[in-house]
Parts: sequence; structure tokens; C-alpha cells
Amino acid sequence: MREAQLRKVLLVRAVEEAEGTARLIPEAERRSATREAARNTGDPPNGDAAREGGALTRRAQAMLAARAELLIEPVLRDHRFVDSVLRLAGGSATAGWLLVLTSVVLGGALSVLDGTRRIDILSRPLLALVLWNLLVYAVVIATAAGSTAGRRANRPVLRALAAESVLRRVRHMVARSARYDTALARALESFVRQWTEVAKPLLVARATRLFHLCAAAAGLGFIGALYLRGLTIDYSAGWESTLLDAERVRTFVSVFYGPASALSGIALPDAPHLEAIRWADGAGGERADYWIHLLAASVAIYVVAPRLVLAFAGMLAVWRHALNIPLPQGLAAYFARTFGEGQAGGLRAVTVAPYGYEPAGDAPARLSQRLRSALGEGVAIDCIAAVRYGDEDGLLRDARQARDGVALALLVNLAATPEEENHGAAIGRLQARLAHHTSGGGLVLVDEGPYAARMQALGGAAERMNERRRTWKAFVERHGAQPCFINLADDPPPAEETERLKAAVLRR
Repeated sequence: MREAQLRKVLLVRAVEEAEGTARLIPEAERRSATREAARNTGDPPNGDAAREGGALTRRAQAMLAARAELLIEPVLRDHRFVDSVLRLAGGSATAGWLLVLTSVVLGGALSVLDGTRRIDILSRPLLALVLWNLLVYAVVIATAAGSTAGRRANRPVLRALAAESVLRRVRHMVARSARYDTALARALESFVRQWTEVAKPLLVARATRLFHLCAAAAGLGFIGALYLRGLTIDYSAGWESTLLDAERVRTFVSVFYGPASALSGIALPDAPHLEAIRWADGAGGERADYWIHLLAASVAIYVVAPRLVLAFAGMLAVWRHALNIPLPQGLAAYFARTFGEGQAGGLRAVTVAPYGYEPAGDAPARLSQRLRSALGEGVAIDCIAAVRYGDEDGLLRDARQARDGVALALLVNLAATPEEENHGAAIGRLQARLAHHTSGGGLVLVDEGPYAARMQALGGAAERMNERRRTWKAFVERHGAQPCFINLADDPPPAEETERLKAAVLRR
């Protein structure tokens, strides 16, 4: 899947899985987009046919991308800043070009540190620039050769650069959005976390490319400023040193300027010539024309050319990652939920009956969203009115609930103590309904939210929670059913809850 497609898929997924975002992408639009994407790309693969070696097939990826393209439009239309978040998550081209231009200016500034009318052939700024680049090349070679030290020196720096230059502004925009739409902000935070995790190789490749481009730009700025000032200023070239004599300077010049001399054909001066241009007592120096050419050629050899080669290699790495970015964990499960792979055995709906308590606030809506996330948008979720103690005979009496393909779920409260004459009778009624059809799945959901809230102010809450879970588990299993513990007060829910719900509902 391509980078831009995956960003949209992850953003739509984050919106769908966040609490309180049903208004952003209404359920009817989700179902319509699912049907259209399946129709335009072929029937959805069944079972494990959607995977090749544990990964989504190309067709399954195309279906997710087509669906995301349809669903993201209303979100971008109603919340324009989301489009900025989506684009900036891949990196800001404007910020990159600003860094390159800044590097050109800094490189030009290096050329004047030795003076406005003198060129020091032992230029400390130039030496620092070349030595820094040689150090970088050593780290790059060590990393390519698999050196542990090289990896430690290179990767954290690049990852930090990627995180700071690419994601800081995105996170700032997401944080600001919480003032206006808390639910959307939660979805965007989830999107940024998922995208950052899967896009690390791509972000590092982009940071690496920009790193090398900036270094090459600094070298070009140095060369450009050198020649530009040489056109209008009569430079004097020479050297001065307390510790070096002409012979040692000759050795340095031969090593440092040797490649430039070989490339340009400019002969290097001997020791007597170097002694003659040594600055001392206001004398020394010579016309700097050929030294400008040697300086420029040296910067091109040591800095510009290698950095452009590394930038080109970085560009190839960016293309490779962008065209085939690794898919995140959980995307196959998301595909299964979205396109109904989870509807094995013909599951079409889940009916949930709260028993013995009234779920508070938006707990029923949260439960519906979580079941839909676990089972797919094609599965209808029906939360009926709460059933009181003593009304077990009327539990799930609707004829629709006894048809094949409908799973029946009893929702109970962990805070309640299980009683044979009440909860036992309700579970028995559930089991009796299940006996009339074979393709649906039964489920006893145990909501931990109310009991957890009560235990927060008391000591030993974890131990009491575990004890109550054991009590309910033994009670439900004794009646031939299996419990699934959830906490409808958790927002967002734990990641593993989706798989628990799916496994419980589809249990045969």
C-alpha cells in the first residue's frame, strides 16, 4: 500500500474506533462505502484468503484504500485542519526547503570567517566543515557495514530529527483541536501514534535525505560566496602559524589540496613558495585566484559530491518506503471487521440484553461501537431495554432473536453478586434460546465499570476485582456459558478487548 493511501486508511480507522465519533462518519455512510469498495475492487476475500503469509493481499489493501477514500471526504470537508494533519504527517516540503536555503546561507557565511579580504589556506572553518563531513561518512560506512557503534551513533539522531521536524507541528495541531472537538482529537491522537510507529523507516529516510541535502547546500553556499566575493574583492592568499613551518604546511597542502590539484590541474606550491606567502610583520600573501579554485574544488570533492550521492541514495530509500510502506499490526483484523470476514457462520446481528441493572450514560452506545469494531460494520447491534429481576421468562422473547445468524448476549454487572434464582435463571433462558438455532453465538458480558468505580476509593481494589471476576466466571461456566469481562467506563478501551469480544461472540 502506498504511503498516502495508508495515511487515509489509518485516519479513517482511528475515527471509526474512537468513542463519540459516529457523527463524523455516520454508520450508513460506512456501510455504503464498504459495499461500494467491495463492488469496485471485487468481492471481499473470505476467511484467510485475505492474507498471504499473515499479511493482507494486494486486493484487500486496495479495498481498504478505496473505502478510506470515500469516507475521508466528509471529514476533510467539515474539519479542514484534518487535511493539514494528514499532509504534514508525511513531512513538510516547505520546511525542508527552508532548511536547505538556510544551509546555503550558513555555508556562505563560513567563507568570510577568515576575513573579508584574506584567504587563509589553513582555513579553520573549512577544516571544520571537511572534518565534520568525514566523520559523518565514517558513521554512514560503519552503519552500512553493520557496526553496532555506527547504528547507535546514527539512528537515534535521525529518528529524533524525523520526530522533531515532521511530527512536532502535527502533534501541536492535534492538541489544539481538543479545545473544539474532544472526540476528533482522540481519533487524531490515535492516528498520529499509529502512523509514527509504522512510518519510522520512511521518516528516517526522509530525514537522512534532508540531512545530506542540507550539507551539500552548505558546501555550495561556501563555493558560491567564495566566487561571488572574488569577483568584486581583491583577495590575498597566505597562511600564518605559531607551531607550523613551511615544510609542514607543504605536507598539509599536499594532502588536503592534492585531490583538488589533480582534478583541476593546478600545481601546488613548494615549501619556499609557501614560506614567501607566509603572513608576518604585515608582509606575505599573494594573489588568491588559483587558491579560490583549489578551495572550491576541495569543498566539491569532500562535501558536495559525496553528500549529493548520499542524498540520491536517500531519495531511492524514500521512494522504496513510500511505494510499499509496511502495514501496521492489526490492519488485517480491521479489514476482517470492516468487510465482514468475522461473519463466519453467517453472523448478521447481535442482540444485547442488560439484566438486573441499567447501564449508565452512553455505556450502551460504547458497547455497540465496540461490538461493531470487533465484528464489522455489516453486523447489526441491537441493545434492548434492561430486563428486571423476576422477568426472566420474557428475556429475549422476540422471534427475530431466535433466527440463525443472530448472536444473543446477556449483559450483567460485576458489582452484583450472582444469584441462582435470578442470574442463573437468566442464563438458563439464554441457553434455551440458543438451542433453537445453531449458527448464532451466545455470550455473557460482565461489565466491570460500576464495580471498578466503587473500588477506586478503597484499598486492595485489584484483589477485590480479581476475586469478583473468579466468582462470576465460576458461576457462568457452571451454567454452561462463558463470560467475557469488559469495562464500559474505559475510554478508550484496551486494545486486546476487541479480540476478546470477537472470540467470545464467534465461539461455537
